[in-house]
Amino acid sequence: MVNLRNVLQYYRSYWSLSLFSISASSLFEVIDLAVPYSIGQLLNFYPISRLTVRCKDSWSALLPSAAKPTTASFG
Repeated sequence: MVNLRNVLQYYRSYWSLSLFSISASSLFEVIDLAVPYSIGQLLNFYPISRLTVRCKDSWSALLPSAAKPTTASFG
């Protein structure tokens, strides 16, 4: 009859691989949680309104004719 110890001994050579796999998976999960959180914190630190104004100013420097509306002068 097979007991639990015999089954565990059979898979003993795979323990290091399984621990490595579980550790790598856990690390990727932590990164998956930390990166969006840190990006959100950065966006809260640097308000969106300042970011949009800065982007608009950058685009207007690149495309000055599109950023400034033209007005027609009458007479």
